[in-house]
Amino acid sequence: MKKIIDFICYIFKFILSPPFCLYCRSYLYDYTVLCQGCSNLIKPILSIKLKNPDIDVYAISDYKDPIKPLILAKTYSDRTASISLAYLIWRYTILSKLEFDYLVPVPLHFIRESIRGYNQAEVIAKELAFLSGKTMLKCIKRIKKTKLQSRLSSVERQDNVKNVFQALDLKNIDIEGKTFVLVDDLITTGATLKNCAKALSKFKPKKIYGIVGCRVCS
Repeated sequence: MKKIIDFICYIFKFILSPPFCLYCRSYLYDYTVLCQGCSNLIKPILSIKLKNPDIDVYAISDYKDPIKPLILAKTYSDRTASISLAYLIWRYTILSKLEFDYLVPVPLHFIRESIRGYNQAEVIAKELAFLSGKTMLKCIKRIKKTKLQSRLSSVERQDNVKNVFQALDLKNIDIEGKTFVLVDDLITTGATLKNCAKALSKFKPKKIYGIVGCRVCS
């Protein structure tokens, strides 16, 4: 009986809210993020290694269509785009094969988060936690309001996020010597991830990975 009810609910959902590709907007036969044609447009890229501290960073693709619009959607507070981005990260990156303990979203300053209504990195991390069965842990905070990285040069970006992240004083959590995955939507110079990783050093991590939707390659 439950299977019949679930099937009926699915049919009603399909009729009332039919699935469509989030890039080309064509209708789909099931609830996926992109149609097959748009999925074929995704060009995988190699991981990179950031230094001091060492972080292996994985991304779906370069900062181009069809993934780019899902990242830009945060400018008009489209939370569902971040959820969809998480599913694409799970499908197209190596994250599902990695051994790790905690997913750590890159924090926003509370003023910027209140204006936007959410932290896109946290939304992505929550969905990845659901998909992986791992724990999302908010263990670092941003203690200074900074300029938007997208408006700065490479050198300015390094200085802009220097010493702006701080590890939280967490109690009753087995956190030392664990493997962390820093989660964000986009990486350009890597300055933000590196400074987040420096804050995580308080917990004497075994390993730190970075996972993002896109990486700016040029």
